[in-house]
Amino acid sequence: MITRTMVRLATSLLQQFGVPATQEERARLARIAYPKVEHARRQSYVLAVRNMAHTAPGIEPAPLRPYTPQAIEQILADVTEPRKPRVRVTVDDNLDQVTRRSKVTVTGQLGARLARHADAAGRDAVFDTAERHGDEVGWARVLSGAENCAFCVMLASRGPDYRSEKSATIASKGARSGKSFHDFCDCRAVLVRKGQDWEGREACERAEDLWTEATKGYSGDAALRAMRRELDRADREGWTHQELLDDLREGSGSPSVGNKTDRKPTRVARSAPDEAFAANQVRVLEASLAKLEAEGRGDSSAAKWQREKLDEFRAQAGVAGGSGGDDGGKDGGGGRTGFDEPDEPWSGHGPGYVHPHRAEKWSEEERVQRQRALPFERNGEQLYQHEIETLERLAGREQHLEWFARERGRPTNDFRWDSMGGIEVDTKATRARYPSIRNHLRRSTEQAEDARAGGKDIQKDHFLIDLGPHKLQEKLRDQLRKYNVRQPGHAVKRLWVMSDSGASLVEIDLEK
Repeated sequence: MITRTMVRLATSLLQQFGVPATQEERARLARIAYPKVEHARRQSYVLAVRNMAHTAPGIEPAPLRPYTPQAIEQILADVTEPRKPRVRVTVDDNLDQVTRRSKVTVTGQLGARLARHADAAGRDAVFDTAERHGDEVGWARVLSGAENCAFCVMLASRGPDYRSEKSATIASKGARSGKSFHDFCDCRAVLVRKGQDWEGREACERAEDLWTEATKGYSGDAALRAMRRELDRADREGWTHQELLDDLREGSGSPSVGNKTDRKPTRVARSAPDEAFAANQVRVLEASLAKLEAEGRGDSSAAKWQREKLDEFRAQAGVAGGSGGDDGGKDGGGGRTGFDEPDEPWSGHGPGYVHPHRAEKWSEEERVQRQRALPFERNGEQLYQHEIETLERLAGREQHLEWFARERGRPTNDFRWDSMGGIEVDTKATRARYPSIRNHLRRSTEQAEDARAGGKDIQKDHFLIDLGPHKLQEKLRDQLRKYNVRQPGHAVKRLWVMSDSGASLVEIDLEK
């Protein structure tokens, strides 16, 4: 809340008064901003005192540190003064200062700095209180749940092992030495009195378990990258940290309930983690390039840079022709070989492939055999394991369809469903969770909309969701009925759900 308030304050000030170009203008703006910044600091202080009363009862809090408008003046000087150019340029003296330094950049930096100054009031109060009481207290880093990165999760997982507030929240080395680990970092240092429970203990234990599960088989920078990938996945799926932890435990066989001693995970090695990461980056970059090409920006500098990185990651992953696009290579179209019998093992079934239902991965030989056995026309397309499984289930239900050939740079539906009147359908294999299904539907409709904006003739409004072995529970069915009401900008016309390994295929009665 305080961070958002300070960002809004920075935006309002610069919109009303412009970027200050002189010391007098900065002093005037600082005096205007001071009352609201000081109010935010007092809010931060009160919150810190209340938290200390809860986590360290009986400890007398230190007073609020003084704060002056001169501190805001210094912030304005830091973010508005033009940086020294690396090359000699000629600048018109009459050029508006706003054009010399992007107002958007200044607004973001000013908001971040004001937020740090406001939050510092609470952090300083906790620090000063701890200084008064010495060894009687310790420190723990607590996640807010708003701006927490992988590094934040790692630091929070250590619990109340920090000797000072500074060591819990401030970087001691590197480019940000002496500062918070990143702008808008809203982690807090909580004072913990020895022998007593403390705010954030359960979150700390969850962070410890999450770090352990997400980084199995990794160490050092590779572990941090693995944690970052899992947090990005949770963000795409709309999951909380607890939901991500449950998903990781389900995939690794670790128990999801029980006390802490019951759920210490067994450390297992992952095969070729660096190769898997590179293969994942191949899929991400191919999907991004496909979107740029659909928008007519295939020759842009961004597209050229992505092609260079794509070649690097392909070399690392041992991928010759790509491993598909977003959602398992479905909409990007770059992962198909176009041949029924490729000379080499298909890269889309390589080390980077992760089954959406966490099923055991087939050998390439089994994938090819089951693909050939499908009773549908595939138009030369190579299919992922989960796609083959979906088609096998439809065949078992005596459905008739034709799989579409992909067009590079153009998102397509997956197949023409002849048993349903020849409509074009996009299929998604996912977990039996509403956020996962919702995000799949949103991304697909957005991709089609972007393609249409680029002049492509594509419509995605019929979907088949394959839940694999999972059952369609009544709660999930009700949530899906309300999808169009909740997502009016990404509405679909018809939606089917196949579940229980193909034993059930139902159309959702979408509310309007």
